[in-house]
Amino acid sequence: MRQFRARTVPAVLVIPVLLVGAAGLEVRGQHIPHGVRPIQSHIWSAAGAAAAGLAGQTTASSDFLRPVKPDDHREAGDLWAMLLPDGRLRISPLRQWSQTGLDLRAGQYLEIQAEGYVQGCQRPVGDWAYGPWGPNGGPDNDDPESRVCALIGRIDGEAETREFLVGESFRSQIPFGGRLSLGVSDVWHFDNSGEFVVTVKVDGQPAQFTRQNAAAVTMENLVPTMQPMNVVEVAWSDGARQMESRREADRPMLATEQRFSPPLEIRARARTDSANIRLYYGYFGTGQLIFNWEVRPDQLRVHDPATGAATGVRSAGAVEKNEFHDIIWRIGPRRMQVLVDGEERYRCVGDYREVVSPVGIGPAWGSRVDVESLVVGPLDPAVMDEPIGTAR
Repeated sequence: MRQFRARTVPAVLVIPVLLVGAAGLEVRGQHIPHGVRPIQSHIWSAAGAAAAGLAGQTTASSDFLRPVKPDDHREAGDLWAMLLPDGRLRISPLRQWSQTGLDLRAGQYLEIQAEGYVQGCQRPVGDWAYGPWGPNGGPDNDDPESRVCALIGRIDGEAETREFLVGESFRSQIPFGGRLSLGVSDVWHFDNSGEFVVTVKVDGQPAQFTRQNAAAVTMENLVPTMQPMNVVEVAWSDGARQMESRREADRPMLATEQRFSPPLEIRARARTDSANIRLYYGYFGTGQLIFNWEVRPDQLRVHDPATGAATGVRSAGAVEKNEFHDIIWRIGPRRMQVLVDGEERYRCVGDYREVVSPVGIGPAWGSRVDVESLVVGPLDPAVMDEPIGTAR
């Protein structure tokens, strides 16, 4: 039995099916708003769909779960799936795995229904966007190695770990107890976009997920206890933690062990030797601020902590190289503000009430970043209403 490994799918498999209307897009009877144009690359026959159980619910036997080699075990990671108000989970394609916090017992029946689309490789709108089955379009091909951008699952037990294909619909009796993680099968995740939204049931009942508990904000410097993630090289130098990364590393960072929720104020004192001071908070590591962006150093890149949506702010992203800067990221329940060395660089409105996330800081694309301190402290809501250009 083979471990899941995503691989490039031959182009001959891709057969786009797109029907564009004035108000949006119709794909296999589903309305998709403008800006999301999925490709369904394989249309299976009615007989094949019936055999797979698509008329009702896809059913998979427990041997559909594929074991992971003990010597190639991949941790599911500490970042959690976002719990939506209606009890569903939002799965980001920007990481291989997202924790659900759901512990399963042997013999229980696990059911998962999924919708949404994932677009790979930062392609133009309409290219390389797939539903939960990935480019193969249905459950008739269960070869996990041909499943790029498909929704996959993982159960981590005490003595065994297995991965499995979820797709749009999955049902199986669980052969051993363990914690469920969900993710997106791909080689590189950093350039993906979109999301899958999933409904999970256990023994026919909606799964009960617990919203992540947030740690209390503190004025303590968290740098000494922050953990390296995603192939970042870390050393101590002149009282600061020095971070370097390979150019291809996916979101290398130091991340806090604690998770925090708004209102909060993130204060970091950091410098870069060239480009890319990246500060992370929210939505699987996609919520971030990018200073000295490698593409346009003068443009501040803001990725929303709640949605991951990216905004470019002209003439607001440059910081002097090889000099320490004081960066403040204020996040209230419905507002956000960014300051550098006491000068406001950005502010916006949004809904951040449900965000619970670690905080991270790191380099990117071969840069080196030194960080002296990172503090997650309390936020006075009145500060968000101060005139532009002022700071506490």
